[in-house]
Amino acid sequence: EARGQDIPFGNRQLRILTAVEITERKLAEIALAESERTHATLMANLPGVAYRCLYDESWTMLFVSDGCEDLTGFKPADLINNKKVEYASLVHPADRKVGKNEIEEAIKNKTAFEIQYRIISVDKKEKWVWEKGQGVFSKEGKLLFLEGFITDIGDKKQFELELKRSRENYKSLVDFSPDGVIIHVDGIVKFANPSALKMIGVSDLEALENTAVSEFILEEYHEQVIERTKR
Repeated sequence: EARGQDIPFGNRQLRILTAVEITERKLAEIALAESERTHATLMANLPGVAYRCLYDESWTMLFVSDGCEDLTGFKPADLINNKKVEYASLVHPADRKVGKNEIEEAIKNKTAFEIQYRIISVDKKEKWVWEKGQGVFSKEGKLLFLEGFITDIGDKKQFELELKRSRENYKSLVDFSPDGVIIHVDGIVKFANPSALKMIGVSDLEALENTAVSEFILEEYHEQVIERTKR
């Protein structure tokens, strides 16, 4: 980097030049530019929303990544500083107190928090999201803002719902079956439906739990049953 200055010298003007090597500074600038480019590319392609927000009632966004539009239908600029909409207003009314205690505890202990809740997108669609974040503090320990990540978990929630329904249907089918059904692990009873309890002559599962199945089979059939259950 060269700097020049004209100074009078008799009846002439002289230009004095000073040159300073700035290799380290230029390398640092190049590295910073590359880091910013990489960061911008990452933010633009995240399958979710990276954010920085104030810890206030509006969850005032200071930064929101481009994934915001896919998730909420609003552009990042619409949420930053609550220009068009507050993020808090997108949270499902029934879930607005969800995670409040967890977040307060995380801020108190300066640890991360994880919560799940629903949001209502601009087209009125209900979406389940997962959020992980943590507080950023000053040197004096004062909370400056929260930083974190929010992503859509609708497919996971739907799977969990279907799994729950499947289990409930299976349980109903087994509970009302006229056939006795016993589930055991290595020959130890873990479950028996009402028909099995009636067949064995006990009133509830507690009387059978952790009992060997062999206790309810005539000894002369033990070898045959063991052989068959190996198959």
